[in-house]
This record gives sequence, C-alpha cells and structure tokens, in this order.
Amino acid sequence: MGLVALLVIMLFGAFSNLEPPKYIALRDLSTAKNLHVEIKHNPSGVHYLNPMLMEVSSKAAEDLYILVNPGDIFEPSDPSMQNLIVTRADTFKLPAGGSISKPIAGMCIEPHDAGGMNGIHYSFLKSATDQLKQLSEYIAKKNYQSSAAQQSVWALVEKKKFLDIYSNDTSELMNLNRTMEKIAGIKSRTPEEIRRQNQNYY
Repeated sequence: MGLVALLVIMLFGAFSNLEPPKYIALRDLSTAKNLHVEIKHNPSGVHYLNPMLMEVSSKAAEDLYILVNPGDIFEPSDPSMQNLIVTRADTFKLPAGGSISKPIAGMCIEPHDAGGMNGIHYSFLKSATDQLKQLSEYIAKKNYQSSAAQQSVWALVEKKKFLDIYSNDTSELMNLNRTMEKIAGIKSRTPEEIRRQNQNYY
C-alpha cells in the first residue's frame, strides 16, 4: 500500500470518529438534561433591544450550540408584564462543563402591559405564526432592532389601519412601511395626512 493511500485511510478514520455538533433551540433548553437555565429580564436592555438575558451552565461532557429563532414568544413570570418575541437569529456555543450569559434580541407584543424588571424570568410560550412570524423574521433579516420596528410590531398586534412610525433612518422607514403593507395591508400615511390628523385631534 502506498504512503499516500495509507495517509488517506488514517485521516478518514480520524474524522469518522468525530461526533457531529449538537444543537438545541433556546425554546427547548428548559427540558434539556445536564443544564441549568435562566432566561430573565436584561437590566441593560429595553423592550425593543435585548430585553432578555440567557444564562446557561452545563454539566455535559460535550459542547452544545444554542439556536435562537426569530418568532419564538416568551412569557414573563408576572402575567401583568409584556410577552416578548425574538427578533434576531443567533447561535451561541456552550462549552462542555462551562457557562455563558448572552442577551436575547426581542420586542414587546403587548403594548399596554408593563415592561420587564429585575426578578422577572421568562419561559417559552409558543412560536408565532402567519403575519407576526413574517414580521419578526424580516426584522431579524434586516437587523432592525429599533423603536421603529417595535412600533411596527405594535401596529400589527393591534390590527391598526394605518402605520405611523418614525425613524431617522429613511431606508429603514421605507422598508418597514412597504413590508407592513405587504404582510398585513397596513398602509403608511403621508406627512400631510399625519399633520391633518394632529390638527383634528388637538
């Protein structure tokens, strides 16, 4: 047997013994063995920017990769506070026997409930469907972790007829307006229409 063939066989044998990486979704962490998991209020975040903090420690003998999926909805331990929907896809490596602490991007889907606070924990409720899922995935794709994107989420869950959002980023504003009309038929108003509405209101 030639030297090259022998090296190929040795390399193949070495790589064939490697186990594939193990993945688990954030929503499934609470049922996983050998893990201690806390998903709680992030004191450094706001309701539209990293509102949750994931802290996980592992007793497992192998590395684990945690998948964060846009569209997953988490509920707080206090029902008077806001449910949150994930708005950014992430993959976090949890080393064997190690621990990590990572912020989770998300937005509020209950505009009339209170925001999170210290001592509040979150658990997976359900995955969004239809329009809310489409919007969360679009926000994740464009990475619009902003108040304008939050306003769009509120307009959708409240089934508003018109979309009144504000942003210094004209590209973001235009894209959100187009997407909301495409997803839910919620149209934006011209500055003149908004001015007339304010005049009538006051």
